[in-house]
Amino acid sequence: MVDLILRRDGPRREDEAARRLIDSNRDRIGRLADQLTGGGWSAQQAARAAAPAAAPAPMPAAARRPTGEAQPYLRFSSNGRVVIACANSARQLHFLGELRWRDGKRRFVLATAENGFIAPLEEEFAARIADLDGLLLGTETDREALEVTLRERLDLA
Repeated sequence: MVDLILRRDGPRREDEAARRLIDSNRDRIGRLADQLTGGGWSAQQAARAAAPAAAPAPMPAAARRPTGEAQPYLRFSSNGRVVIACANSARQLHFLGELRWRDGKRRFVLATAENGFIAPLEEEFAARIADLDGLLLGTETDREALEVTLRERLDLA
């Protein structure tokens, strides 16, 4: 036996049956909710109905723009991205490059068009760290040395 499933407009038959079941038993569901919450369900529904339309919720603090000046710092992401980010907002300010595996070795790859990046690094930054492109990072100590070098050349604290 073969079941044909055809795309139709509107809700599925099962959804309609569930909706009818809930609508026909809405009073019982309300009484059960009151019994489980000690009357809190009805109180909440009454307060919601009596309350005027609320103003839109304020934007979460994480989404607000910071009021202070940008405080740049160097960040090595867990996915290998090397960026300059703002300490106030944690937003990326400049993308410097990536730590990539080439020929079984980890290297720093500068964000340039020659290295296949769509948005290359600004010339101001690229000129300061151009000689670090392709730098071999064999150990964690090498990565820390790269971090110190990048901070010094880019005047980051």
